[in-house]
Amino acid sequence: MYDVVIVGAGAAGVAAGTRLLRGGVSNFVILEAENRIGGRVNSAQFDGCTVDMGAQWVHGEQNNVVYEMASHRLSVDEQMNNYASAEAFLENGEKFNMDIVFLLYSWIGEIEATMPIKLKNFSGSLGDFYNQELAKRIKEYPEPIAENDVRAFMEWFEKFENSIDGSDSWFETSGKGHLAYVDCPGELLNKWNSGGYLSAIKMLIEQTKQEETFEKKIVLSCEVESIDFSKMPVKVKCKGGAVYEATSVIVTVSLGVLKEQAQSLFTPSLPQYKMNAIKGLAIGCVNKIYLSFPHKWWHDKAPGFCFFWSNADDDLPLHKKWHRGVFGFFPVSSAPNVLCGWMIGEMARYAETLPDEEVQNGCMELLQRYLGKQYAVVDCTGIKRSTWYSNPHFRGSYSFRSMDTELLDTAAIHLATPLSDANGNAIVQFAGEASHPGYFSTVHGAIESGWREADRILARPRPMLDFGPTQLFDVIIVGAGMAGLGAARTLYKAGLKNFAIIEAQNYAGGRACTVRWGDGSTFVEKGAQWIHGEHGNPLLKIAREHNLLNNIVSFEGLGPYLLENGDKLDLAIVREAAEEVQKILVNCERFSEDEGQDYPPSVGHYLRQKFYEYIDRTSTSEEDRIIKEQLLDWHLRFQIIDNSCRILDELSAKSWGDYDSFPGTDCNNLKNGYSSLVDAIVSELPKESLYLSHPVNTIVYQTNLTRENINTTVAGQSKMNKNWIPPVIVTCENGARFGAQFVIVTCSLGVLKSCHKNLFLPALPDNLSQTIQNLGYENITKIYLEYEEKWWREDEKGFQLLWSRDSMVLPGEAAWCKDMTGFDIMPSNYGNVILGWVGSESAKLVETLPEDQIGMDCTKVLRKFLNRNVPVPKRVFRTQWFCNPYVKGAYSFSADRCDESGTKPSDLLKPVTASFAELNLEIPIVLLAGEAAHDCHFSTTHGAFETGEMQGNKILSHINISQPQTQMISKY
Repeated sequence: MYDVVIVGAGAAGVAAGTRLLRGGVSNFVILEAENRIGGRVNSAQFDGCTVDMGAQWVHGEQNNVVYEMASHRLSVDEQMNNYASAEAFLENGEKFNMDIVFLLYSWIGEIEATMPIKLKNFSGSLGDFYNQELAKRIKEYPEPIAENDVRAFMEWFEKFENSIDGSDSWFETSGKGHLAYVDCPGELLNKWNSGGYLSAIKMLIEQTKQEETFEKKIVLSCEVESIDFSKMPVKVKCKGGAVYEATSVIVTVSLGVLKEQAQSLFTPSLPQYKMNAIKGLAIGCVNKIYLSFPHKWWHDKAPGFCFFWSNADDDLPLHKKWHRGVFGFFPVSSAPNVLCGWMIGEMARYAETLPDEEVQNGCMELLQRYLGKQYAVVDCTGIKRSTWYSNPHFRGSYSFRSMDTELLDTAAIHLATPLSDANGNAIVQFAGEASHPGYFSTVHGAIESGWREADRILARPRPMLDFGPTQLFDVIIVGAGMAGLGAARTLYKAGLKNFAIIEAQNYAGGRACTVRWGDGSTFVEKGAQWIHGEHGNPLLKIAREHNLLNNIVSFEGLGPYLLENGDKLDLAIVREAAEEVQKILVNCERFSEDEGQDYPPSVGHYLRQKFYEYIDRTSTSEEDRIIKEQLLDWHLRFQIIDNSCRILDELSAKSWGDYDSFPGTDCNNLKNGYSSLVDAIVSELPKESLYLSHPVNTIVYQTNLTRENINTTVAGQSKMNKNWIPPVIVTCENGARFGAQFVIVTCSLGVLKSCHKNLFLPALPDNLSQTIQNLGYENITKIYLEYEEKWWREDEKGFQLLWSRDSMVLPGEAAWCKDMTGFDIMPSNYGNVILGWVGSESAKLVETLPEDQIGMDCTKVLRKFLNRNVPVPKRVFRTQWFCNPYVKGAYSFSADRCDESGTKPSDLLKPVTASFAELNLEIPIVLLAGEAAHDCHFSTTHGAFETGEMQGNKILSHINISQPQTQMISKY
């Protein structure tokens, strides 16, 4: 008997199976009706290239588990990204009026921008909404628009929209339900550079590091005909007579299959709420027709060809009516001599019944009819097409929210809710894209749904996980940055010595990292530059204890403020503008003090508004106004860098006052760099506790504990109770495994954003997941330039760059330089070095450029602003925190999206608890720490260190180490 039977080896089924295997559950089987895995992910060979018959693009980047897993294998599909520029033709071969197309597209954009507000209480269909809003704009437009032109465009646009939604008609799609879909921020059309979308399925399997084991668990060409859960075990019967018994079953078949088979597939019958969900949620048919040609007869940069019909009635005979369902042909980035035609709905279903030859001839007839006057169309040499509806294992392409969804008052949650036994254990579970509340119709939604159902099983009480040899500790700390070191130091000073610090990189310190360069006599700081503040800063205290500080205190933004022509601004206007900015930002702090008052949308909005009021109030001439605008631009760039955000419009004004500084000097320098402070802390810890070069692959934890899960180790020794079953298992990419009672995870917020859904098994609770998503985290890049000798004067402390409002990037100049604030001249212990700071999107771009190119770009900027023959640097060092897979950025900020949800950094400090029912206890088992988790010291090393101390103390409060044995305080 199996623990789990998974029905379906599509994205959801493979995701569920691989997650179970990674989580230590290996007693399962996957039954797949097709003779291949992937489901509606089907990458096939055609014309010597890979084409996707189903899922094609990775939609969005942030919070998209596919993008997070495979970003290095993706790039933007530039051709399809410009679909709005695709040529539009009529059936008589004439080009459609593109001025009308662009006008209507602009209105479509306006209409879509209003949807989040207007559709909330809209009772009609998506088609009703579009038509109503468009009619208003046509009525208000000062010039007449031919009614038939509008009809032709809207008929085409409806087909296009339906191909996105998966519906037959936009009058079937719920207007309100349209808002249920959640876009992942970022590029929406990311293509696979090679291998097609099946690469994502393969990557899921590869992540298990047990590919052969997993593949043996899949039974292909095994169609399930009944699922009997009337008594335990659940019996899954397949055509051919095979019966599989299990404790639970995860059903991942498509919504189309459920609609057709649900009444006969399950015994006993599914409850009415479940049947309503299957009936009310909708699935349509979207098909692709790939045609190959002996050569490319269309021009290279053609985004595609859209087919408009000039009249509502056409001249097509009955057997060719399906032609009207093909709304266009588009180039395929992976296949240079291939065009892909798209069709939807009833006509797509009808075309599936026709032989390939008839469909091929029909498509060629359409291409000749529409494009023959403009292009030398040649006969195609082959055809490959999808048939998602006629395939009984799919019965459709992907789901959408229909008017019936509203009528039956149902939702994805009703489909996703498992059927449980009398004890509340899930025995029949449902996964698949249609069961995802926000990412329905997508592969990332399907994968998340498979993980969701696997997590239900992983959360059950279970015996020792099937992980093999495991090193055992009281506490595992993931990450040897400042937060991890703060936690370890706290535990060790309290007498708890049996812990392990697992670090992905080959050094301790995380984003505090000093790099020696040249002959080793000088160094640069890759990350943290200074110790901020004195009184109360725990790191400054340690630095003083170890005599690590020098007497140098740094200041930012020093030196002349330079115009592009080399002129220096008068120091008085520079100081006046700086004082005004400081006053505005101090005033902005009040919004965090009064919960009841209205607050600005962001720091950026507030700073610009108030500074322009100052400009209007004080400017004596147009020239004076322009200079003050340039100073504002510098301060905006400075704040973007200082706060590590992309734009200041993403920085919360409501939380601006939450950050708190320690009294005393702000920018304190270390004699031998930040790593000397890290070394001092590490020297206080047992050498054997630190495991470098151990990237973590999974953190598996149990949330329901038994007596066997509670450790009673001897304090300070590695001897363990031989019967102890650790509730936390950490597996590293190199195969090393660690078991513990507690785990403190201190990886950066950037890493958590990119992989927390795949790192923790089961997934983190929704409150932590939402906090990770809401908090802001971006990148800044530092550029160190070293010279043979100083070319600057002794009295110069830096150079600040003021770009003009209409500044053009000249040939040979780098646009990224406009996101720099300027250059600071480093203290003498750095050598002949200046430091440039880069923010916003350019901070990521610069990480990809060769360092010699960066040096030349900076030299050109310096020569331009200084009017001097600045030499080329002899050495360039550029930081790359965003490219570092174990960091993925600089530091955190309070984002504007936190305002509505009330998210605070310290929400990350709420531990994941495990229930010990025997004594009615809730025990913290998974704890997060790091700079992003500190309410008032976020973005700092001391903030990171303090959160490590906090979480270490939480663990200590649940352990009594004053007794001969380390025990839980309950003393059971």
